[in-house]
Amino acid sequence: VKQSIELIYDNLEVMLLPKLQALRDHGVTEEVLVKLVVTHPKALVHRSTRFDEGLAAMKDFGVSPDSGIFPYAFGVFAKTYQSKWDRRMENYLSLGWTEEQIRRAFTRHPYCMSVSDDKVRQLTRFLSEKLGWDPEYVSSSPTVLSFSYEKRVLPRYKVLDILVSKGVLKKGIRMGHLTMSEKKFAERYVNRYQEVIPQVLEAYGARTSCAVN
Repeated sequence: VKQSIELIYDNLEVMLLPKLQALRDHGVTEEVLVKLVVTHPKALVHRSTRFDEGLAAMKDFGVSPDSGIFPYAFGVFAKTYQSKWDRRMENYLSLGWTEEQIRRAFTRHPYCMSVSDDKVRQLTRFLSEKLGWDPEYVSSSPTVLSFSYEKRVLPRYKVLDILVSKGVLKKGIRMGHLTMSEKKFAERYVNRYQEVIPQVLEAYGARTSCAVN
């Protein structure tokens, strides 16, 4: 309700229920439908034209109506104005992505189209310049684009870079290093080496010092 206050004062029989039925007719299961209502209610109270465009877009993207990704993909698309969507697309294209890579990223992690243009540019350039990751690689695991640069990506990069320089890591930094849980990363790369390589604790930052001690 906080996400869409219209659920309180609009006529749900007119505004919401027909759209829910349209989704059912489209093949959306009750489980997926509930997830959509809970996570993206604004997508269901938006303009009817965008709702219809959303159904068409999901078919175009190849997102199955009974898949676990459908409520998130449809929700993000249907509540995003076309002008904003186009701007997001142009931003990725300007960074060397292809339309195919953007589509792949969206169907794997729809929230990559909710990330601000500035943040996408910052992360994409950092991952390219520091790690040598190209759009093809990033689009295969696009959740990284939703991570905080200051609180997650940069601290982990610093820790792993130290371990690589010390010869502890032989294969360099991989996507899994950024996507693993905070607890697992701290245990495997900070706690484990902080006695012999104290720089890793400093690199990880005071933000997580309590968690790793």
